[in-house]
Amino acid sequence: MKKILTLSLALSLLITSFAAGTSIIVTPKKSPSPNANQILLPVGKNGEKVSLMDLSVMKAKDYETLTGKTMNLKDKLAFTIIQKKLRNSINPNGDIKTKLLGKVALKAKKADEKTHKYLKLWLILLGLSIVLGIIGWAVPFFWVLSGLAGLGALIFFILWLLSLSGTM
Repeated sequence: MKKILTLSLALSLLITSFAAGTSIIVTPKKSPSPNANQILLPVGKNGEKVSLMDLSVMKAKDYETLTGKTMNLKDKLAFTIIQKKLRNSINPNGDIKTKLLGKVALKAKKADEKTHKYLKLWLILLGLSIVLGIIGWAVPFFWVLSGLAGLGALIFFILWLLSLSGTM
């Protein structure tokens, strides 16, 4: 019995050491990052297309002429800040640092989720205020609850509008 156990242990060690010495590790090739000159974005009402590289060095006046909209001081400052972030995410040879753009996209997604939360809460409170207003005809106490739900709906409607405009 001891001989069989020793023999099986020796064979298992021999087989695992043999397999470990002949294994080949294949590393996947890294996909090339996209070039900023090749990515075109539609801008304006007519759908003119501008590359990311051109957008990162464009002046605010040029952007206004492309879109056909005038920007106020707040919009121009936001444009230059976003433009600087875009410029920092592009290498000098035009390759895009995708990790940095991924972080920007994640922030935009979180802001969009926040907007949807405000919309959902507004719709819930609006429905609640309508239902409580109808019940309030029979029981006067429900008018107070309906008013509170309506006030909450108004607050979340204002928050939703602010988050849509991007000022939050």
